Amino acid sequence: MQQLQHRKLQKELMDGGITKVVPEGIHKITVIYEYVKDSFPHLCDDDYLCSQCCTCGTNQPEWKHRVRTALGSLKGKGDVEKDGLDRGWWRITINSTIIPTANELLILDATAGSRSIWHKNHKNNPNVLFLDQRIEVKGEGSQGVMMPRKDPDGVPIPSQPGWECKPDILGDFTYLPQFDDETFNHIVWDPPHVKKKGTGFITMKYGYLGHDWQENLAKGFRELWRLLKTNGTLVFKWAENDIPKSVIEKLFRSEAGEPIDYCYGTQTKKSIGKAQCCSNCGDEIRGTWWLMYYKFPNYRD
Repeated sequence: MQQLQHRKLQKELMDGGITKVVPEGIHKITVIYEYVKDSFPHLCDDDYLCSQCCTCGTNQPEWKHRVRTALGSLKGKGDVEKDGLDRGWWRITINSTIIPTANELLILDATAGSRSIWHKNHKNNPNVLFLDQRIEVKGEGSQGVMMPRKDPDGVPIPSQPGWECKPDILGDFTYLPQFDDETFNHIVWDPPHVKKKGTGFITMKYGYLGHDWQENLAKGFRELWRLLKTNGTLVFKWAENDIPKSVIEKLFRSEAGEPIDYCYGTQTKKSIGKAQCCSNCGDEIRGTWWLMYYKFPNYRD
């Protein structure tokens, strides 16, 4: 009897139920279990274990095994993904297929966040695709803001209850296979600027890089450069909180491995203060940079 219930649960989830009961976003498997059990309590028997019915032989309830099986079967088919996530984490993307056509897309904001750098008249411009890898709801705090997403912790942002992150689509700027080469005329890229997680609201809102920051920033630039049209521009914002610009710019190469140099850039005046010294390379760290990259025709791979 229990086996039939758990098979029914798996079928319910695979027939679209997973996106009906689990909200869009990135969730740990234990959180997904909670959503499923709240929606299908009659199909989630905690006393019937995997060891009683399958070769898996664990002491977890069998219904949780069915949830994992359903997620695995749905992975890569539009609503469920794991790319870029550690074991035990899943990305649910309910509206991932609702993407404007290539003719409508002119600009990509690859790290949209709260769209704070945008003029108020362009925060919802239909020619701009606002992308981020999380959703943060007003008044509900952070559900784990980081890059790459590895340790969501649910820490609230009590000092800024009106802050929210509502991207057009969820996505990771290091891997955007849904877009063709040379899709966008202009790309805005403002990734996290600190390596380690802090206790303040800065890392809650804007995230942190993590230990593999060099690999992720290099992959991110390479992927965004692929999406940028020839004769297009990419604006990169970098705050030298932990890492000097001189280190970051050496990471940026094309898919063919060619180094890509920015054409020009500037520091914001309010960020130019007393220089600090980078412990890794000895370079001075002075503040926030805005760098403009132009994709000349001879950069095409």
